[in-house]
Amino acid sequence: AGPNKVVEAAGKIFTAIEAAPLYYQDIADRFSAYDFQTIARALGMLHEQQKLWQTAEGRMCARGSKFAAKLPGSGTA
Repeated sequence: AGPNKVVEAAGKIFTAIEAAPLYYQDIADRFSAYDFQTIARALGMLHEQQKLWQTAEGRMCARGSKFAAKLPGSGTA
């Protein structure tokens, strides 16, 4: 997958997880038009950009969102 596909997938994934947290499998299922490598690279890109976070249950969500788990002792995501 080319860099444009990764950027495109990252944008779509971020929009989805901003609305509601998703488990990795749910992301893979929802964005099955992209191959595994593209999804993995898109999630890696969001992580590098510090946009990706997790809920307390382990679902992926937008960093700082109302869904984001708090870091122990910090009070912030």
